[in-house]
Amino acid sequence: MQALSIAANGMMAQTRRVNTIAQNIANAQTAGYKAQTTGSQGLTSQVALAPSGTAGWETLMQGHAGGSPVDPVNEITSLILAQRAYEANAKVLTSADRMMKTLTLSK
Repeated sequence: MQALSIAANGMMAQTRRVNTIAQNIANAQTAGYKAQTTGSQGLTSQVALAPSGTAGWETLMQGHAGGSPVDPVNEITSLILAQRAYEANAKVLTSADRMMKTLTLSK
């Protein structure tokens, strides 16, 4: 059943996303660290939007050592969303499994 495969792939994608977020949070205070992000093409590096010294940059990056572009609040929000997406995929997997069992028992 294709639903099982789709749900399993979704769970694996969210696991990669959670691991990437954890790495970003762990390295938030590392000077020169470039935040990582996951997408359909896998792990990619996030480019800073403005060079250090640009107006507004210091306020945006306030509290980050060495100009690391990791925003902990954004990362935690992404972590919560990834957790919810993982749970939704797990629910689809459970539901599809129940449907398959019901169909096999009814034969």
